[in-house]
Amino acid sequence: NAGFLGLPIAGELFGATGLMYASIYLIPQRIVMWTAGLAIFSPAAASRKQAARKVILHPCMVAVYVGLFLMVTRLPIPSFARMTLSSLGECTTALSMLLIGSLFGEMKREHLHIDRNLVQFSFLRLVFIPLVSLLVGKLLGIDRLLIGVGVILAAMPGGSSTVILASKYGRDTTYASKLVIISTMLSLVSIPFWGMIL
Repeated sequence: NAGFLGLPIAGELFGATGLMYASIYLIPQRIVMWTAGLAIFSPAAASRKQAARKVILHPCMVAVYVGLFLMVTRLPIPSFARMTLSSLGECTTALSMLLIGSLFGEMKREHLHIDRNLVQFSFLRLVFIPLVSLLVGKLLGIDRLLIGVGVILAAMPGGSSTVILASKYGRDTTYASKLVIISTMLSLVSIPFWGMIL
C-alpha cells in the first residue's frame, strides 16, 4: 500500500520532493517484497535452490529488473508503450481492490468478528512501526522531510498484495482480506494523525 495510498498522500503532504523520495523508497521495498515475501510463501518442501529460482524468475521481479535497467540506462521508452504500461498499472490496483471486495462479500457472518491478532497487526502496522521509524530517524539526525516521507509510508495499511499472494499460494485468503480491510478502515484515523504530527 506504500504505492497505492502512500504515493498520493506523500505528494499531498510533502509536495513534489516528497513524492520523489517516496518513489525512491518504493524501489528497495518492492525488491524485498518480491524476494523475501515470496520466499515466505514458497512451500517448505521446495529446496532452497528451487525457491530462489522461483523468486528470481517471478514476473514481478523481472519487472523490477527491467525498471532498474531503464532507470540506470535512461533508455527512452516509446510513448505508446509507456501509456500502455501506465494504463495496465492503474488497472492492477482496481483489480486488487475488486478481489478483496469479492472475498469480503463471500465471508460468512462468523468470519466478521475481529480477533486479538487483527487488532495487534493493525496496531503494529499503523502505530508501532511508524513510531519506531520516527524515533530512529530523529535519533540519527535524518532530514525532517526524509523522516516524514518514511514514516507516512510505513504507516500505510496492509496492501492488497497480501490477499493476492495468499490466494496464489493456497493460504487463508479470508483472514488476509480481513487484515487488509480492517487495517485500511483504521488507517482512516491513523493516517490523518500521522499527517498532523509530521
